[in-house]
Amino acid sequence: MSHNTSGPQRGIVCRFRSMPRSLGFALLAVPVTAAAVGTFGVLPANAHDTRTQPVSQRSSAPTGAPDHASTAPSRPQAPGATSAGHRTKDDDDKGTHDRRKHGKDRDKDDKGKHHQKYTAEEALGAFFDAGYLYEDAVALKRAWHSKADVSDVKVRAGRKLLAGRDLPVDPSGTPATQEELAERAAIDAFLDAGFDSYDADLLARLWGQGDDALKAKVLAGNKLLAGGEVPIEHGQTAWTVSQDAALATYFNNGYDYDDALVLAEIWSGVEDLVDVKANAGHKILDGLPLPGGVLPFDGDQVDAGQQAALDAFFAAGYDYDDAVALARIWGGIDPFDAKVMAGDKLIAGIDLPVAA
Repeated sequence: MSHNTSGPQRGIVCRFRSMPRSLGFALLAVPVTAAAVGTFGVLPANAHDTRTQPVSQRSSAPTGAPDHASTAPSRPQAPGATSAGHRTKDDDDKGTHDRRKHGKDRDKDDKGKHHQKYTAEEALGAFFDAGYLYEDAVALKRAWHSKADVSDVKVRAGRKLLAGRDLPVDPSGTPATQEELAERAAIDAFLDAGFDSYDADLLARLWGQGDDALKAKVLAGNKLLAGGEVPIEHGQTAWTVSQDAALATYFNNGYDYDDALVLAEIWSGVEDLVDVKANAGHKILDGLPLPGGVLPFDGDQVDAGQQAALDAFFAAGYDYDDAVALARIWGGIDPFDAKVMAGDKLIAGIDLPVAA
C-alpha cells in the first residue's frame, strides 16, 4: 500500500526523517508519558529512566544502585588526607605520641584489663620490692599528670611492674635482695593460709622466739611452703592448743626433765610429769611466769658454738619434736644434744634425716 504525501504533510515527514534518531525517540516518548499521567494521575517514582539521562551518567550509575546513591563527582582530597573511617599507621602513631606527651598513656590500657588480675597488695609489694619509695610515687603522679591519690599511683605502678612494663621514673631505693624476697614469700604463705598476728604471737612463744612475731611468721611460712604443717590452728589460744604443742613450748623455751620434777613437787596435785610439762607449756604460751626456782635454759651456759648451732636449728624451722625424733635416730641421745648436733650439720650444709 502506498502512502502519498504532499504539501505540508510531506514536509513534516521529511523533517522527522532528517532528525537525529535519539531526538526522534524523545519526541515519541512525550505522548506515551502524557498517556501514563492521564491514566494513573502521577508518574512512577522511577519514571526518569536511563533514556532521559545523559550518556555520561548512564554509564557511571550501576544497575540496581540504591536510590540515595549520588553520581556527583567526589571532591579531591588534600595530600596526606585519609577518608572518613580509614586511619593510617602514621595517624595512630601520632595519636599515641600526643597521649604520652600529655601524660595520657593508657598503659596500652587495653592491657589494663590484665593488670586487674593483680591485687592491690601484690602491686604494692612489687612497687617496694623494685626499690621504689614514696617520693618516686609522687614523681610518677606528676609524670602521668594523675589526679589519683599517691597510694593509688603506687598500685598502678606495681601492676605495670608485674606485667613487665617499665616506668618513666627510676627507683630511688635499693631493690629487695633475694633473702628479703624469700622472707616476703614466707610471710605471704603464712597469711594466705589464714593465720594472723595473734597466731604469730602464739607461735613465737611456742618456738621459743619470745615476742618476735615476725620471725615466727617466716618460720611458719617456710614450713608451709615446704609442704609441712604448723603446730597450731588459726584462732587457737594458749589453753586450747594441743598437748603436743604445749609440750613443744615447754622444751623449746629451755625447760627439761629436771625442771618438770621441781614443778611436780610445787604442783603437788599433778603426778604425771607429762601433764606437768604440758601445764607449764600452756602457761608459757599465755605469757605467765612459772613458779620460782624453775628457770628456762640459759643461753649463757653454753659456748658460742653451741648457741650458733641452736640458732641454726630453730632458724631452719625445726622444733622440739624434731629434736626428739633426731635423738632417737642418733642413738637415744638427749634432745638438747640432738639440737646442737643438728645445728652444726645445718651450718655445714648437711641435710638432716628429718624434715622441718
